[in-house]
Parts: sequence; C-alpha cells; structure tokens
Amino acid sequence: RDLSFAGGMWVFPGGRIDDTDFDPEAPGNPDDADEAVENAARRAAAREAIEESGVEVDPTALRRWSHWTPPPLQDKRFSTAFFVAPAVAADVRVTIDDGEIRAHRWARPDEVIRRRDAGEVALAPPTFITLTQLLRHDSVARILDAAPTGPIEHFSTRVALR
Repeated sequence: RDLSFAGGMWVFPGGRIDDTDFDPEAPGNPDDADEAVENAARRAAAREAIEESGVEVDPTALRRWSHWTPPPLQDKRFSTAFFVAPAVAADVRVTIDDGEIRAHRWARPDEVIRRRDAGEVALAPPTFITLTQLLRHDSVARILDAAPTGPIEHFSTRVALR
C-alpha cells in the first residue's frame, strides 16, 4: 500500500533493466539493439524475481508474452515486458521482505480473477489482462506454445472518465 507504484495491488515481480543485465557475450546478433534489449529484459526479469521473492528463474526459459506502457499522464511510466515460463519447483520458498512484497500466493489465473471479482484483491490493468489471456489456455504447456515467436502484443493503457 505504501509503494509509489501499484501499492496494495497484486502484481507480478518486476523492475528495471540495469546496465549489468546487458551481456555482450550473449548469443545472437551483437549489432541488433532490439535483441540486446530483449535479452537484457529476460536477465532483468530473472534478477528481479530473485531480488523481490528469492525465486530463481532461468532467463533462457522466459518467453515473451506482451509489452505495456502506461498513459502519458501517469507520473511514473514504465516500458514493461511480460514473460511466461515453466513453473518453478512446487516446494520453492518465497521470501517476504515486507518492502516491495508484503504477501504472496501461488494461484491459478482463474482463482485470482475470481478473488478480484469478489473484491478481495486489487489488480493493476496489466496484471488483470495478462491473467485473462492466460485463462484461454488449460495448461502451462499450452500457454508456452501460445507465446509469440514474432512480434508481441503491445498495450498502452489509457485513462477514461466514467
């Protein structure tokens, strides 16, 4: 609740790409800036998962899912890549630091959406849309098969008055 961005909402671990996430020795075309940023984003996602939750994720197992940018009027703006990956071991221990993470729960997308609809949890729009997309698939294998191999879906949230 005290965070300056998405405080009190249930979100996926995240953060920013640091200079150390760029690896000039990474496989691929070193002259392809987009590929370098994507590889750095994978390493950043894995690093942030460890830093925020203690959960180790293999960056090479991450598959692109979507890309989000908030509306221009937002005070804090992020260019956010969402990835999917095979589940980590069932007995993995998540670290609660009472800083960025106050609680955690392993849950299926349908359970989180049900809890949101019941008013039990708040979800940021990217989290809600991503979970809704994942609901279209009945297994992790099908989600991974559905992950784009080419251009990914780009979302730009907008503010609307009702």
